[in-house]
Amino acid sequence: MQARLTNLGDGAVTAAVSNAGALTGSDYRVTFTGGAWVVRRTSDGNQQSFATLPQTVDGVDIALQSGTPIDGDSFLVQPTRYAARDLEVAVSDTALIAAAAPIRTLATLGNDGNGTISAGVVDSVANLPLPAAVTLTYNAGTNTFAVAGAVPAVAPLAYTDGATIAFNGISFEIRGTPVDGDTFTIERNAGGVADNRNALLLAQLQTAQTVANGTASYQSAYSQIVSTTGNATREAQIQATAQTALVRQTREAQQSFSAVNLDEEAANLVRFQQAYQASSKVMQIASQLFESILELR
Repeated sequence: MQARLTNLGDGAVTAAVSNAGALTGSDYRVTFTGGAWVVRRTSDGNQQSFATLPQTVDGVDIALQSGTPIDGDSFLVQPTRYAARDLEVAVSDTALIAAAAPIRTLATLGNDGNGTISAGVVDSVANLPLPAAVTLTYNAGTNTFAVAGAVPAVAPLAYTDGATIAFNGISFEIRGTPVDGDTFTIERNAGGVADNRNALLLAQLQTAQTVANGTASYQSAYSQIVSTTGNATREAQIQATAQTALVRQTREAQQSFSAVNLDEEAANLVRFQQAYQASSKVMQIASQLFESILELR
């Protein structure tokens, strides 16, 4: 966020990305005018007017943090200009990559029902790592699971076949028909052996529709950037070649009109010299004739 140096008010505007998938890659000019806020997308000139801030535009939350703006005050928002500038490799040892999920789930072998539990998904790490194993015990009378060991504590959870069960930033599904007293466990995945769930999720980002407002993947967006850059570069090369040829043709035309041909000029000098010599001889003969005429008189 950059405030224009000529701003007269003391208003401070902030911007934060709230939806990376909606970003466009453009900068935005935020101007306070006529008591309203005008947000203009610089890439195509599209603009929106708002009576107040905060507002969300193309996945960017724009807010007036403090102060009072004055008519004409302007701010430049650049949400993606330096997105890749500070990227760096934080882990160089592949053994340190967290390819496994931090939790794992399992059904107790002695369960009498056919209930199964899916691999757990971590939606928030606020309550991780788990201080101890969390046990879910099925109560057939109330059709609920009692939860033991969760921090913070969790009330009994209603059971619906295949429905997502979520608490403390963890979610999973239980399917089938459990029997009263059947238990399921969620525990810390300390070793992470034979677990590559995080790595698979990371690989799926390659083709997931996560950018351009959910219409493109990282791979397709990168391909578009490469294609656009390549086309622009090739177009510039063709224009440079054409301009070079035009300059050469213009120079040749100018040279053909005004340049001196040394061979032609040398021939002209010889011709002028011979003409001078012939004229000189004629004048000599004429002078001799004139003298002879005078003597005859």
